[in-house]
Amino acid sequence: MCSLVGIGERTYYDWIARGEDDLDAETDTPYSAFSQGCKEAQARAEEKALRVVMDAAAGGQKTTKTTTKRKYLVQQEPDPDYGPGNEDERRIMETDRVMLEEDVTTIVETTLPDARAAMWFLERRNRKEYGRTVGLTGADGTGPVQVQRTGSLLEQLDDDALDSLEAILASAAGGTAQSGGSAGGETPAGSKT
Repeated sequence: MCSLVGIGERTYYDWIARGEDDLDAETDTPYSAFSQGCKEAQARAEEKALRVVMDAAAGGQKTTKTTTKRKYLVQQEPDPDYGPGNEDERRIMETDRVMLEEDVTTIVETTLPDARAAMWFLERRNRKEYGRTVGLTGADGTGPVQVQRTGSLLEQLDDDALDSLEAILASAAGGTAQSGGSAGGETPAGSKT
């Protein structure tokens, strides 16, 4: 949206925040008008989208499809401006045709109710009642998952694992690791832990 009106996204959010502050202070500024206008535009867009969903859910919308078929009589004389009378290469001009018949067919259909649109609305409107739920239970299928914390991950590592971790961190930082072998040694940045 911002690129459509030629402003940056950060500018948009700054203007909205400034406008909200002005609205809270009941000050009439261009920022408060911008913020209020954006709120109203979003509300109109939501209303329009919801109307489409509700119309699809209810069905009964009329759709019209029109097909036109025309029959022409094409004159058999060649186009005198095109050249010698070679019928295979003859160009048919609009004036070379005479319309004999025109058949216009209009089909009006009524849409059926769409249960998916209704369910989409209900899932979002009342998530507890109609929404999809994902649950995580304990080992026996009942009750909550039991979580047990057993100290820091670094405390669980042995000296070799800590050396490996220091080497990885040092290579990521662009330095070299010193083998110290304890959790209380220096970090790759050179500070004590």
